[in-house]
Amino acid sequence: KEVLRHGNPNNLVHVLMRERGRSLESALREATEIVNAEASALQASASQAATSWPEGHPVQVYLRGILQW
Repeated sequence: KEVLRHGNPNNLVHVLMRERGRSLESALREATEIVNAEASALQASASQAATSWPEGHPVQVYLRGILQW
């Protein structure tokens, strides 16, 4: 609906449907897989980066904040 209402084509489901010829159901499934994979990669990277800093360091606080968002 955002694509139609605001003329903004920067919606992952819309892009998958238009650029890859996916059905709505297939685009939703693929978008979910992409987002889940990116979230897992972010969590792994943040967890690994956090080990480089002592507990309570501002970098650790920042990384925890990213993961809670």
